[in-house]
Amino acid sequence: MLLRDASFVVVDVETTGLSAERDRITELAMVRFEAGKITDRFSTLLNPERFIPSEITRMTGITNAMVYGKPRFEDALPEIKQFFSQREAPIFTGHNVKFDYGFVSESFHRAGDRLVIGATAETEQILCTCRLGRGLLPKLKSKSLSNVQAYFGIKNTRQHRAAGDAEATAKVLAHFLAMAEEMEIETLEDLIRLQFARPNYGRRKTKRELSLREKVRAFPERPGVYVMTGSAGEVLYVGKAKNLHDRVTNYFATSNTQGTKLTQL
Repeated sequence: MLLRDASFVVVDVETTGLSAERDRITELAMVRFEAGKITDRFSTLLNPERFIPSEITRMTGITNAMVYGKPRFEDALPEIKQFFSQREAPIFTGHNVKFDYGFVSESFHRAGDRLVIGATAETEQILCTCRLGRGLLPKLKSKSLSNVQAYFGIKNTRQHRAAGDAEATAKVLAHFLAMAEEMEIETLEDLIRLQFARPNYGRRKTKRELSLREKVRAFPERPGVYVMTGSAGEVLYVGKAKNLHDRVTNYFATSNTQGTKLTQL
């Protein structure tokens, strides 16, 4: 599937704790992202039918009184399923997506249903913007949502609330898709593979590569164009970037992109 044809559902949940089996969702937000923009939103508080610990309330601001009388997950399930089924095979997306996916899929299971998302030949269509950050923003020390937001200048006035964090994650995704396009990553499969890329720290660098890396360090952190040439001086590729330094650094930072134009280059 080409990235431009993919539909993403960005999900964020607030919960009573860390265990998808023992704890429950107190707030769920979903943002649909397709064709380069946000096209739909859904957000609701949920009655977890159990006490919200005080430390969770201090972090999220969600109190027991706020969820009293709100729908249970089972009650909201028809609306949730409809949001996922607006387009076939949506990509379940989140920052630290295993947490959100674990709670949502377990909640479906408890309700006697099953969360259906698309699948490629290699993997389920689950995308983690935190993992993508490791490959696309190698210089950023922490890939937490707050740090990545700050890097892109994204404002989130409702941090640690599902709607605010889902919206911010969708905006982060937009930036990452633009960066992937600059790297000639055109398919959903290649993007999913990129999130599992590992830095090339363990590989011994050749003298030529070390020399290239030194040159890259001097690249300006400004928009521009770069040219890749072959051993005979022939032009192999002309690329554009919003940040020359970061873009070309990525060619040395990731290794698990087999099959993409990036690897061939």
